[in-house]
Amino acid sequence: MIQETFHLGSLLGKHT
Repeated sequence: MIQETFHLGSLLGKHT
């Protein structure tokens, strides 16, 4: 669960 959130955050952060 946590890993998934981290992955999403990383993708969003990089995308931003």
